[in-house]
Amino acid sequence: MDYSSDVKLIVYLFGGYIIFQSYGVFFHAIAAAFERMEIEALLTSLLRLLILVGVSLILSFRLGVLEVAKVHVVSALISASIGFLLITKLFAKPEYEVNWQLWYKLVKEGFPFAVSSIFLIISTQIDVVMLSMMVNDAAVGTYSAALRLVSGLLFIPSSFAKALYPIFSRLWPSSIESFVKYYHKSFQILLMTAIPVAIGGMLLSKKIITVVYGNEYLAAITIFQILVWSLAIQFVSTLLGIIMPAINRQATSTKIFFWGMLLNIIMNFFLIPRFYGAGAALATLLTNCFYFTTFFIIISKEIFSLNLLKVCVRPLISGLLLGIVIFLFKDLNLFFLVCTGAALYGFLLVCSKALKVDDWRLLKELFSGFNFSGN
Repeated sequence: MDYSSDVKLIVYLFGGYIIFQSYGVFFHAIAAAFERMEIEALLTSLLRLLILVGVSLILSFRLGVLEVAKVHVVSALISASIGFLLITKLFAKPEYEVNWQLWYKLVKEGFPFAVSSIFLIISTQIDVVMLSMMVNDAAVGTYSAALRLVSGLLFIPSSFAKALYPIFSRLWPSSIESFVKYYHKSFQILLMTAIPVAIGGMLLSKKIITVVYGNEYLAAITIFQILVWSLAIQFVSTLLGIIMPAINRQATSTKIFFWGMLLNIIMNFFLIPRFYGAGAALATLLTNCFYFTTFFIIISKEIFSLNLLKVCVRPLISGLLLGIVIFLFKDLNLFFLVCTGAALYGFLLVCSKALKVDDWRLLKELFSGFNFSGN
């Protein structure tokens, strides 16, 4: 397709953003290896905060997509630079030497992770490309508006999963009992977090879209409603996804991500021509359902069969009650609804005993430097 020079420049800028972000992820991994998750959380939060502030300023001054791309590049560069300074100061300074044996080992062990990441990136980004080719740039803009809102919350399961990965890796296979304990509790916590996000996001979708983007993006409401449920599934599937390499099943993960990528492309091919952006959102939802189902079945066979009904019933009831309250008072201020809804949902979880003292203890252990043995 014959794209304009501005579109090409935007693509190049986002390419630079991906490069700088990849270095940032590398520094995050080093911090995680030393179980200093506060550093990883700091760098992740900094990147998202810089992007949020920058994009908000661009929207307020009514600037274009080109400026949005520039904000992403600069934010990723700043975050990666601070990450480099922190890692070299707190842990080790880089040494430049040729060590073919070490390089071969690193490439061999990291290859499944790299391939899985490529498949996952294609799976999550191909919908925008296919929308551009099969519909038009306006459809891409509408879809991207909804996607940006949902993607902003992905740091929650991602940060949680990154915090748990070193623990799962250390506990497997020496302490299966502790492994199951953290798997069970972390699954519950992420599920309890995902339910209000999905229900509240669906019911307040129109208010959220109009507050953030204005009435010009009303077409993004349906897309957002679908994507917010995809996000809820992703909350839990992200946890399952990091358990797979922790139990040395990264090769299996690579195959699953390949089939998920292929499934996503096929569904986009059939759904986009008929439903446009909503079709792409539906393909994303079904792909995440595929990841969750496949990972859950494998982990249930390999480690522990979690009783989904028992885990889900109380948070779901609390979420449904929250949904009723939001529906009845949906005309109130959005900020007020979010704050009171979060408080109400937490109260319902405590009353129904879905949220217990052990859950708070787990959260405290996760975000206090990991000073525990796991036994």
